[in-house]
Amino acid sequence: MAKKYEMNVFGERIGILQAERKYTNQKVIHYLPPDNDGNPLINDTQTYMKYKSGERFIRGAEKAVSLITAFAKLYNVTTDYLLGNSDDRNPSITNAQELTGLQYQSIQSLYELKEDNSPMAVDSLRIIDCLLKNSDYFMTFTHNLKTQLYAAYKAEHAKKGSAYDMESLNSQYIASQAIMNYLKDILFDVFKQEFSEQLDREKNYIPSLEEQQTLNEYYDSLLPPVTISVDPSEVTITKVEENE
Repeated sequence: MAKKYEMNVFGERIGILQAERKYTNQKVIHYLPPDNDGNPLINDTQTYMKYKSGERFIRGAEKAVSLITAFAKLYNVTTDYLLGNSDDRNPSITNAQELTGLQYQSIQSLYELKEDNSPMAVDSLRIIDCLLKNSDYFMTFTHNLKTQLYAAYKAEHAKKGSAYDMESLNSQYIASQAIMNYLKDILFDVFKQEFSEQLDREKNYIPSLEEQQTLNEYYDSLLPPVTISVDPSEVTITKVEENE
């Protein structure tokens, strides 16, 4: 059985990690990896709350190892950190933090994107990877982004309708266009093959009658209702002579 003082630290630290992730108690139970047989390690929020508050201790060495390991995997920290044997949550992330100068949470977010593996997460990682590999482009991108932000700040603080306001809005537009141009130059190569295949599919795709009808109804819904009235007195009929 885990020692009492270890469980007090364990409960405190899983509570801190839960708050940082903004997980509800139910989400913690849902996301927590199961045991080796695929069964949930915690069945209800009441039991979880007792572990977190230190009111309940993990009984049995096997249960303790499984539960502590599951929480370590969920939050990407070491078991030593959870038990209070170390204040270093994850030496690998700490080393990456020292190497790159990025904040701990930034590196943790990259790890979460990798673990997510959803299409949106995969695309996000591809874009981040491409930007970082092209350091010159990336510095230009961040510089233009800062320029756009400053232009937006100026526009918000300028008197509406003034020459200063118009100048700020113009600067904001130019900076925005510069950012998009740099992004296109860099990122088109990342998605070129995917976009080409998608375009070919769209060119060769023939919608069904039902799909076309739905699409037409959608376009019709975008148009405002128009009532056309004609005054008969204003209608002129001109006879067109046929060529001989």
